[in-house]
Amino acid sequence: MEKTVNLQKFVLPFAFLAGLIRILIDFTPKIFSPTPLAYYSTFLIALVFEIVFIVYVIKLFKKKNSFLDFKQALKIGIIIMLILGLMYTTSAFIYDTYIDPDFQNNIALAWVQKMSPDQVETVKDQIELAKKNKDMNYFGIPLYTIWFVFLGAVISLISGNILKTKEIID
Repeated sequence: MEKTVNLQKFVLPFAFLAGLIRILIDFTPKIFSPTPLAYYSTFLIALVFEIVFIVYVIKLFKKKNSFLDFKQALKIGIIIMLILGLMYTTSAFIYDTYIDPDFQNNIALAWVQKMSPDQVETVKDQIELAKKNKDMNYFGIPLYTIWFVFLGAVISLISGNILKTKEIID
């Protein structure tokens, strides 16, 4: 009889590792004062990383467990993105609120100046309005975490359908 692997115990270390990597993907360019294109490209890089990582962990779980059903694949993606999302959004909130509160505004203004210079004043007005509604920042962590969980569900739905073990009917 084969030993089955506990899904949560198996996935949690991978989820924390993915969260740390996601934080590094976001934080590293901030240290080097990126151009807007370099900074915004980290979101695409992170998305590709998250997809590859979830698929890798699902495959690894299937290999260790010698079986994978759709529900297990879905749980893997959701757990990874829940932990990753909480870690990333919390670190982004701390950075954007306490370490460099003007970073997002400055990078957005630099992007607008490069892409649509005639809209700079409009964006400055929007930034000032957003500063007045600062209490909304606290809703970002749960809202973005929900977005990450949704994204994890979609990724694992697709990969789970492809990678699930085919049942043999006797």
